[in-house]
Amino acid sequence: MKYIEKAIPPVPVKKRIGEVYFTGKAQKGFFFRKSKGVDISKSSKQAKKEEQWIGEEGLIPHPAYSFDSLYELFEHCELFSACINQLTEDTAGLGWRLVLKPEQEGKENKVELEKIESFLKRPNPRMTLRKILSDILQSRGIVGFAGIEAVRDAKGELIEIYPVRGDNLYIHKDRNKYCQKIEMKKVWFRDFGYEKHVHEETGEERDDIPFEKRANELIFFGTDYGKSTYYPIPKILPATSSVICLLEIKAYNLSFFSNYSVPAYAVTLEGEWDEDTMKYITQFLDTEVKGSNNQNKTLALQIPEGGKVTFQPLSVDVKEGSFKSYQTILEDDILLAHSMPPYRLGKAVVGKLGGTNVREATSIYKQSVVEPLQELLENIINYCLIEQGLDCHSYEFKFTDLDIRDVDAEVDRYMKLIEHACLTPNQARNFLDLGEPYPGGDVYYISKNLIPVGEEEVEKEDFIKILKKEFKEDLKEIIYSEE
Repeated sequence: MKYIEKAIPPVPVKKRIGEVYFTGKAQKGFFFRKSKGVDISKSSKQAKKEEQWIGEEGLIPHPAYSFDSLYELFEHCELFSACINQLTEDTAGLGWRLVLKPEQEGKENKVELEKIESFLKRPNPRMTLRKILSDILQSRGIVGFAGIEAVRDAKGELIEIYPVRGDNLYIHKDRNKYCQKIEMKKVWFRDFGYEKHVHEETGEERDDIPFEKRANELIFFGTDYGKSTYYPIPKILPATSSVICLLEIKAYNLSFFSNYSVPAYAVTLEGEWDEDTMKYITQFLDTEVKGSNNQNKTLALQIPEGGKVTFQPLSVDVKEGSFKSYQTILEDDILLAHSMPPYRLGKAVVGKLGGTNVREATSIYKQSVVEPLQELLENIINYCLIEQGLDCHSYEFKFTDLDIRDVDAEVDRYMKLIEHACLTPNQARNFLDLGEPYPGGDVYYISKNLIPVGEEEVEKEDFIKILKKEFKEDLKEIIYSEE
């Protein structure tokens, strides 16, 4: 027998909080409160993790690891530094252009174009756009985040931008303002687009703040988030132990040369020796022999009657360049943390069969690392700086793509296509992006050494059969003609 549920009509229930209705089916029901005509604006309903403790003035403390230590690793580890610098160059160092938006196709706006170009070519009196983007990308790579300070005039129009390093930048618990702290100095910023005015010295939010004391806006720019919901983590953080080990290996190998390859000794004295003899030998081995300037020095000892001295190296297996295999593993860890192919850093890696995968690795690096980062910066520049800051809506900013082509191989391929009349020289110039076409370059050419041999190759056996058949027919005609 099929069970049929009956709808329960709404039953009003009087409560102090207002009029509440109940509706549902069978044993299930839901309570609703009568609306009083209040507009409700929706937003994200996700639960947010609260930080364990909040510092002074509502500022969230930095993560437990030291930003100064990360900068020190960056300054001393050439591979870490090279990864950050190369990613910065590949992302923002190849140039940029302005293009019409698809919906504005054919509608040139010279006024907006000149306005945008004028701002981007001189975003502040001291720095270029490339320098600003390089600074925030470097700070993002080392500590995980950075900021772009936006300066507006009295009319509310964007006039300048500056980079802000992340190591001295603190986020407010409400995420609507930031504070830059350097020693005893503090400067406040309000989040880009935040409508309330913020005092640049105290962080207070008031409507009567004078224009010259109002905080500038800041665009927060970071990587992926870790345990903290406020501060992103740098890409190098999982591989910091690898960086430290590399530096220790470098120091270990450096000591080999600073000691002039003198190993640690165990010195045994037998017999009646002076009390200062042991001190003299120890001092000589620790100071007089070390270093390339002290090479070929001689230790002279006057051995007492019946005495004996023995020098026994504690480490007999001293090798130049120790931990080579382990060093390779550590370097791979750092490259993996940045998704950086070693070929971009000039580090050649040859496979077991003598081959490489340079093109494939660089293509993956471009698609999964460079292009997403370029897109993120393009969105910031287009939406925040150009549209909201300059009030221009016809053009969009685009970075120059990373060129991973093998130009020599492509030139050889196009030359072969030209020689076989598949392309004209001007078509090849267009594909290779060599500039404007030249007069007379639209002609097809073919190599003079090519000789036509027919449409299809004739099989040898078929060719012999045809010859026999034609010979018999010719022979019959000769015989009949003689008769």
